[in-house]
Amino acid sequence: MIVEPHAPDAIEQLGHAHLAIEVADTSARYDREVKAQLYAEARVPEYWLLNLKTQRLEVFTQPRARRYLKRKSLKRGDLARPLRFPSLAIEVAALLGSRG
Repeated sequence: MIVEPHAPDAIEQLGHAHLAIEVADTSARYDREVKAQLYAEARVPEYWLLNLKTQRLEVFTQPRARRYLKRKSLKRGDLARPLRFPSLAIEVAALLGSRG
């Protein structure tokens, strides 16, 4: 999770988070349905789900109530740019690591 430096306790104070990232192998459905809802309720502006099974980075933005309004799927070869740090480009392949 990327949070403001002055956040009292980042885990309990999700409202200070700029980006939450989950890595999933077998928990992708739970992370997509349950955790995304929790992050959206806490108004975390951006949530990334790195899905190891599908080899995709799912990017959720625009939280409203209990869901994110926008979702996009990135693959190897794509670049991910956090909303809060748009000049930072992260290769999806680097997040996924080498293919096993």
